[in-house]
Amino acid sequence: MFVFATPRMCPAQQDSPVAVVELFSASYGGPRMDEIADYTTSRFRDNRPKSVWIVDTWKALQGIKYRRLYGSVIDSTIKENKAAVVLDAKIGTSVGETEQKEIYHLIKKGQGWFIDQLQVADENMSMEKMNL
Repeated sequence: MFVFATPRMCPAQQDSPVAVVELFSASYGGPRMDEIADYTTSRFRDNRPKSVWIVDTWKALQGIKYRRLYGSVIDSTIKENKAAVVLDAKIGTSVGETEQKEIYHLIKKGQGWFIDQLQVADENMSMEKMNL
């Protein structure tokens, strides 16, 4: 009898802030949404437990028929234990589609990167103007 084990990624043990944001973008609002809670800080979740944040967010997104149409990292910067990743994204909701820039602020705790804040903008953002 053979047993094959596949290594499971530990929460927030991604190699880079970009990898965390790409996972978040691919999972947010979808059936894998529970996987991304481990990559967020309590501040990002408005101090709600992960399970409560997942349920509340899922209900809200389903209510507006949220869907991610695409998301692509266009810029990133790291300064010590802080990082910012800018995503060019297009989302759809029950009222239509919109293109936006999503600026993810991450912090490093131990070996992992965690999303601490998200800003959404519709204008061109310069990484030099962002405070880490």
